[in-house]
This record gives sequence, structure tokens and C-alpha cells, in this order.
Amino acid sequence: MTPITDDQLAERGGAIVRAIEVEPPLALRERLEAERARARPRMRRWRLASALAVGMAVVLLAVALAGGDDPSLNDAAALASRPPTTSEPAVEHAGIVFPDWSLEFGWRSAGQRTDDIDGRSAKTAVYAKDGKQVAYTIVDGPALDGTGGRDYVEDGRRFVTFKRNGHTCVVSAPLSVKRDVLLKLANWQRA
Repeated sequence: MTPITDDQLAERGGAIVRAIEVEPPLALRERLEAERARARPRMRRWRLASALAVGMAVVLLAVALAGGDDPSLNDAAALASRPPTTSEPAVEHAGIVFPDWSLEFGWRSAGQRTDDIDGRSAKTAVYAKDGKQVAYTIVDGPALDGTGGRDYVEDGRRFVTFKRNGHTCVVSAPLSVKRDVLLKLANWQRA
């Protein structure tokens, strides 16, 4: 006779247990169910807390990776309301030639200014017509987040943002300059 292995013994024991249909006592079943019910809210709170912790970690990581050093589109747009620092017309910045809107649209150069926003050079050309001014800002370096075919109104000014040669460009004017005029200026390309 060959000895019975532990695996064979466990299999026989399992078969015997499966063959016996014994119902645990009602009191034991109720106590087990009550224990499970008490554990569920703790598990839910733990899962919620874990999910929130993971979410916060992801947000903090995204902020850290973004660096926070690049200027925002709002930083670039804020330059539009500043007055020119020189009366000389702006010619070029970051390889982009500023437009001459005088012949086609009657907007003449009123000066320029150069600013530094978070380590990046930004040049703004200011144009004037009928007592109104339009600003055209070009930010050096890669295009800022949110740039591209966007027009919006904020703080009493209308803005149109777009990319040109991979750089951020913002054309802006007070609300007294109509939207369609600002869009024509922003879309105009030298022939």
C-alpha cells in the first residue's frame, strides 16, 4: 500500500466537506453579516481617501513638471494695455516682421515696447487710428499654452491669439475697435 500524500488527503477532506450540507447557525450568520456591514464604510472612506491622495499627487506632479517658469497667455495679453516706450516703429521680433497696416487699413505705427516676461522677450507694436490703438505682441520662444485661433474679451479689451512661425502672437484693442476689424488685422499677411 502506497502512502497518501498531503495533496491527496486535502482533496479527500475537501470532497467530504463539500458533500456535507451544513448551514451555520443563524446567530453566526447574522454576526458575520454585521461585521461585513461595519467594515464597508471604513473601506469606502479608505478608498475615497486613497483616491483623493492619488489625485493630489497627480496634480502636484503636473504643476512640478510644468515648471511654472513659462509665461502664460494672460501675461502676454497684459502687455497690450501698456503704452509704447519709444515712438520708433517695431520692425521685427523673433524672426517675425510686424505688419504695416497703414496702406490697407489706415492703422499707423505709434511706437513700440519690449518687455521680459518670465525670461522671455516680448515686443509689442502699437498702432493708432482715429484716436484708437491696437497692440500687436510677439513672444519669443515656443508658443504659449492656449495660443492659436482664439479670440476673447477680458477687462474691456478684445484679444485675438495665434501662432506665427511657432511663436505666440496677440493682437488686442479696446472694445471700441470692432471684432471684425481686429480679426482682419490679425489675419492680414503681407502680399
